[in-house]
Amino acid sequence: MIKKFVSSGEVDEANTVNRQKSCNDLAKVVVRYRTKINVLKSVFEMLSMMQMNVMDVQNMVFKEREAAVVVLRFAADKEAAQEVALELRKIEHVLDVQV
Repeated sequence: MIKKFVSSGEVDEANTVNRQKSCNDLAKVVVRYRTKINVLKSVFEMLSMMQMNVMDVQNMVFKEREAAVVVLRFAADKEAAQEVALELRKIEHVLDVQV
């Protein structure tokens, strides 16, 4: 389990206990952004100011390391997720936000 995590960054679900199997009941926001200093920090600060508790994060950096996509899942209804998306779009170097 540890070797797989170290080599791939993934957790072997077969060897975990009490891990949430599905995030389908959480709101999902996908943020595409330029990989500049503090962009991801600003995203999390905005979520914190809006009282959104992030439950799951997946971040993928693209080949040239100039852009990335982060998928955020948090407890919120569709309307609140739309409000979050509107605020996240205001952050410098955020290229796109999808709910």
